[in-house]
Amino acid sequence: MDTFQKVGIAVGSAIGGPIGGAITGAAAGVVNQLFGRKLKDSGIQGTFGGQSGFEGESFEFYKGGVFRSDKTKTSPLDEEVRKALGDTFGAMRAEVGTFATLLGLETDRLAGFTTSIKISTKGLDEKAAQEKIEEALATANNELAQQVIGTWTNTTYTASEYAKEGEKAIDTLRRLGTSLGTVNAIWETLGFTLYESSLAGADAASKMADAFGGLENMAAVTGTYYENLYQEQERKDNARTQLAGELSKYGVDIDFDDPD
Repeated sequence: MDTFQKVGIAVGSAIGGPIGGAITGAAAGVVNQLFGRKLKDSGIQGTFGGQSGFEGESFEFYKGGVFRSDKTKTSPLDEEVRKALGDTFGAMRAEVGTFATLLGLETDRLAGFTTSIKISTKGLDEKAAQEKIEEALATANNELAQQVIGTWTNTTYTASEYAKEGEKAIDTLRRLGTSLGTVNAIWETLGFTLYESSLAGADAASKMADAFGGLENMAAVTGTYYENLYQEQERKDNARTQLAGELSKYGVDIDFDDPD
């Protein structure tokens, strides 16, 4: 056997052995890159808004090769998941509407508001995926608040003049609404003049709460004052007046002095 025959045998053995496997693998990789697709992303996409609160689907995005296009596959979301997202958005929309009404703000834009989301969950564990969903909901909640507080110039949003530094629209709306509702409830109990249902009135209420060190401390201090300085009959009369006021909102009229 001459040298060339030996070399031929050696090369043939190599191709049929470990090197052959490597070559086959490399070739398959090249072919896959040219003609195959690889899963690059997956998650949830859809739109918040409308009567259902959320409509969407799960998606898988496949990156194509040189000779094959990208492809996205979609499938219906589990109804329990879709409903949970829709109900959560509905509750956020209702809360924003309640605060807006309390502050005397227009709520017309809320009914028709929609916002789209695309949440990537590929490679995430359950906790991380949950955090991504919560971030998307928080963003949608803030966008809802921007429909009632602050101003829009074309597509540019400007925060309310009553916003504190670092606050998002939803933070400002909640602070002002909660301050106005809580402080006015305290003032009503004490027989003081209520703040008006407006941003200016809510801002004044917020500043009053700040002067007490926050709403919780304000409630505690004024509660002690009320218990110690108001007569028992005064407290009873105030409680009846407040109860009658709340019931009247639901069309129920009650006269505590009527023996019947």
